[in-house]
Amino acid sequence: GKLRSLTERALNKSLVTPQRGKKIRMHWCTDRKDAEVCEVCRLFGYVPVGSGESDDDKMPSSLYMRDLPLQNGEEMARQITSPLKFTEWKTENALDRITAASNPRDIERVPSGARFNLEVVYDIGDRNAGHFAGDLNTLVSSLCLLEDDCLGGHGSRGYGQVALFINTVTARKIRYYYAIEDGQRQSSQLLREFTKSPVSKFKAELGGFVKDLESHGFAQADD
Repeated sequence: GKLRSLTERALNKSLVTPQRGKKIRMHWCTDRKDAEVCEVCRLFGYVPVGSGESDDDKMPSSLYMRDLPLQNGEEMARQITSPLKFTEWKTENALDRITAASNPRDIERVPSGARFNLEVVYDIGDRNAGHFAGDLNTLVSSLCLLEDDCLGGHGSRGYGQVALFINTVTARKIRYYYAIEDGQRQSSQLLREFTKSPVSKFKAELGGFVKDLESHGFAQADD
């Protein structure tokens, strides 16, 4: 959701209220045809809201965002002094500007130094065969935006600052999953390994990776 919001703002997409009675404003294309060429709806999904469209016009997200398991939980548990096991209480104090009366409060947050393993799956499929290069660029750009923004609430007070690093990028053709021999399986896979490379650096190298995908036939719809 945060990545979608950042992408909508960066691309200056128009915002609407897709569900009556709710105050949420987000970008939503008017029909399926527009959604198929929209950088936001194509990547993050589209559900029709007009009276003339049916459930058959839905377009699922091309992204699968896995859960983020904590990688250094034991280290975090040793550092945290609060009763909480993996999170901490951050004490804040708001002052009344007229009376100077204090209003202390505690907010639960993830402590600095926590490391999570993020896995993102992008499904090229027939629908995105002609757009995968642009979709990858949109995705990586959104990840770079997230680093300069925040994840979660209270970002203006220092919460939610994250740094993203790339360890591996893997592309697999359909026949990879049905191959019997290891040689056939490996020939259907394109693997690029990085050593904790910042996502901004991968953004600069994305063009070369896309060319590798195209040269290995990953741009074809039936693969």
